[in-house]
Amino acid sequence: MTANICDVLLTLAILLQIGDGVTTWLCLKRPDCYEANKAMKMIMSKIGVIPSLLLTKLAFSALLITGTLLYPSIYLTVVLG
Repeated sequence: MTANICDVLLTLAILLQIGDGVTTWLCLKRPDCYEANKAMKMIMSKIGVIPSLLLTKLAFSALLITGTLLYPSIYLTVVLG
């Protein structure tokens, strides 16, 4: 049962990362929108919007996957409280 809940939470977290990246990209295409996160803004100015979104979203997703595979019970405890 624990593995199933972890799989669902992991899938949801990754889908939310994808959604966040897409909506951020769509918003930043508008001239009246800007990135409020200073660290992300700096990365975007160095390597571009799409590469920085891909890099950060993939890195975060990789951390989630690694944490879930190595420590599933800890991950579940942290996520569910």
